[in-house]
Amino acid sequence: LKLFSDRLQLSAGLRMDWTDGFAAQWLPSVGLVLEPRPWIRARVHFGRAYRAPNFDELFHPDEGFIRGNPALEPEDAWNFDVGGELVFEKAGPFSNLTLAGSWFHREIDESIVFVWIKAVTVQPINSGAAVSDGFEISASFDWTRHARLSFNYTDTDSRRDRTNSRFPGQATREAFARLRIGPEDFWKLTAEYQPVSYSHLRAPETLP
Repeated sequence: LKLFSDRLQLSAGLRMDWTDGFAAQWLPSVGLVLEPRPWIRARVHFGRAYRAPNFDELFHPDEGFIRGNPALEPEDAWNFDVGGELVFEKAGPFSNLTLAGSWFHREIDESIVFVWIKAVTVQPINSGAAVSDGFEISASFDWTRHARLSFNYTDTDSRRDRTNSRFPGQATREAFARLRIGPEDFWKLTAEYQPVSYSHLRAPETLP
């Protein structure tokens, strides 16, 4: 739905997820995009996320180092994010400049995570209730038609309701940078860099 000469866009949806062996679930979502000027955009989104465990997570045979868990419950969470974006066709020596940032919040009822259950064996389990929030920033620009640089960074904090401990197996910090040299429609060279920092996998006694 577009309002006020396309400056305000409202979208809403309702999806049903029905996986064999699990109850049917309704997944609502709503989003709002505000564009007061051609070069600035603000957005808000809210919705429910749901995922039933897949066959491998449930029934992967015990291979010594990994096995499934038939007792898994589906993942279930509510997601909220708000952010903004600036877009400039030209800014000094740069063109196609985009700057963006967002904050996100997730209320988790259950999530499926892989943890060590023995010294050498990993198994998926349900995390229980938790909260996860953080922010993401990104930028990209062209420098003439022969070079383009893009970068994004995500910082995530998480807390399990029962123990107030960090969520296992989730990246706490993640960055990505990409440099492209050369006219893309003719030839190009690219270089990428992606450092990731993870919280440690934890044994089941620390995930009650």
